[in-house]
Amino acid sequence: MKHIRTTPLLSSCWTRSMLIDIISTYDTHTKNHLIQLWTEVIKFLDATHDSKKILTFLNKCAFIWIDEKEKIIHLWVPNEFVFSQVKKFFKKPLIDAIHDTYNKEYDLNLVIYADLQQTDHDLQIDVKKHLSWSLEPKKTVPTIETTTKSASLDYFWILFEKKYTFNTFVVGATNELASSAAQAIADAPGEAYNPFFIYWDVWLGKTHLMQAIWNHIINNDSDKVIVYLPSTKFIDKIIHAVRFNKLEQFKQRLEEVDVLMIDDIQFLAGKDKTQEIFHNIFNDFYSKWKQIVITSDESPKALTLLEPRLQSRFSLWLVADIKAPDLETRIAILQSKCQKKDIQIDKKFVEIIAESVNSNVRELEWALNIVMTKKQLLKRELTELDIFESLDTLWITDVIYPGSNIVSTNTNVVTAPPIQTITNTSVSAYEKKLENIASYYGIEIEKIKWNSRTKDISFARQCAMYIAKTQFNRSLQKIWNYFWWKNHSSVIYAIRTFEKSLKTDWQTKEIVNGF
Repeated sequence: MKHIRTTPLLSSCWTRSMLIDIISTYDTHTKNHLIQLWTEVIKFLDATHDSKKILTFLNKCAFIWIDEKEKIIHLWVPNEFVFSQVKKFFKKPLIDAIHDTYNKEYDLNLVIYADLQQTDHDLQIDVKKHLSWSLEPKKTVPTIETTTKSASLDYFWILFEKKYTFNTFVVGATNELASSAAQAIADAPGEAYNPFFIYWDVWLGKTHLMQAIWNHIINNDSDKVIVYLPSTKFIDKIIHAVRFNKLEQFKQRLEEVDVLMIDDIQFLAGKDKTQEIFHNIFNDFYSKWKQIVITSDESPKALTLLEPRLQSRFSLWLVADIKAPDLETRIAILQSKCQKKDIQIDKKFVEIIAESVNSNVRELEWALNIVMTKKQLLKRELTELDIFESLDTLWITDVIYPGSNIVSTNTNVVTAPPIQTITNTSVSAYEKKLENIASYYGIEIEKIKWNSRTKDISFARQCAMYIAKTQFNRSLQKIWNYFWWKNHSSVIYAIRTFEKSLKTDWQTKEIVNGF
């Protein structure tokens, strides 16, 4: 899949000028061709995407030029905000639409042209006319439920992605309980596990799982009204309702809702009025057997800044946590992403990435993207060294690529000197190493740990950090915890600076070997 090209606002003047000159030469046939292609793309998107989102972000856009030589189609957008939203929501769908309706070899380029915002351009179309919900109504009268649902969706401005389903959610030991409960809720909202409280760290699949619930319910009961609100948006809605004396209208809209999902509930902390209103909403939903799903970054008991009665309500039924995925799940996630993106990568490289990146799903995807980008740039098959170099650029793990004196923690992949495990014994051994370093440089150990910037102490500290990484397999976090006044980036800088010294100063090498 090709990547979308974008033309930033500040550097696009020449591009806009060039395209304007080209447009002035267009005949009627060329204009009709561009309009027809843009119309077909809109219809293609309408089959799989929310019509309101399409109308909001693509209505003022237009195909301006098809560069047959470079195989690029240029899309103009009216301003920087639309630019960012189109890039966020429609990057891949637009490319897919071009491939399906025009040519699989063509790429897409976005260009900001502010004049589109004020006037109607010859190449613009009325997007609304080509969306399915805006066609002439059928003879049948819409039901009250359908009207109510449409009004509720408009009021809460709900956006969901249809790609997030249970079938594409990779289940492992660390998320099995939450996944199973979510599916049970989707099958029988309000009856199974109500309320459902999930807590986890960032980027572990929260958005995917919540939207999978929505997609499953809608596919099986299209009349259900489901509201998903980040807590910040929920707070804004309440503030707006109170300010303009529309709190009753807000509550009435919630009366029409069958499933309420509030994301990041911890942000209600310190907002007493909002907590009181939410407490009443919660009780109303619970008493009427309406489904409530709540997420947080901490368990209910840990949310000490929320009212005790809310903490108690959150624990009424099922509380599930999601931890960072284990190795097998990380491998499965990477394989799933490779399959969806049609990526060909050696199985052993997938395992290297999975073993190296152990924090969350987003960083797994980052690592995979970095590796595949390197493969595209090099235009050859990757080696193990390429993989470790790619991971090193992220600095999100403890992986340091071979070829430097800092070795990878994956000792099965890279031949490296034996590394001591982090036990009480190795802690003691490292303290002895630190004593040797301090003795050699004639510096007290505490001065090495503290924030002294003198040249000798700084160099001794860099040496101590380097040895902690290479000889004792200490993670970056453990190192900066030990030298507690340091931060993550300063540890990276210290290790890399000392590594450069090793390459140019033979005495430094002998000193390290002597330690």
